[in-house]
Amino acid sequence: MYTGIAILDLEGRLLLAKSWKQMGEKLVVETLEKYGTLIIIATDVEKPPALVSLIAARFGATLVVPRKNISQAKKDSYRYIIADVHARDAYSAARMALARYANRFRSVRKTYKELAEKAMVRIVKKKRAADILKGKSKRG
Repeated sequence: MYTGIAILDLEGRLLLAKSWKQMGEKLVVETLEKYGTLIIIATDVEKPPALVSLIAARFGATLVVPRKNISQAKKDSYRYIIADVHARDAYSAARMALARYANRFRSVRKTYKELAEKAMVRIVKKKRAADILKGKSKRG
């Protein structure tokens, strides 16, 4: 049995796509831990394999399963991106999960952008205030 793994960041960039024969839980965990905090684990079948459920629980990640098995045609549409069949299956699951959260992620990015701008303004103001205070203390 083969285990395929595809790791995407929240922007949808592919970080890893690989498959292993006889990959156990330990190797899966070690591989995934190298890529930071996992928030979503996805599978390409509506009934998740035991290992997928176990890994999701172990990382405290949300398990995303398709409403119905992802079609072979959909998986094959990624053949130009990923040659390995098992990694491609994992990639299709990851893309499906990302698509499911796309609107929420867009909203968070928009909100974060606004918060980031406000934070930068505060940082600039504090720096400017510090400069002004230094200037006053030199004069005073």
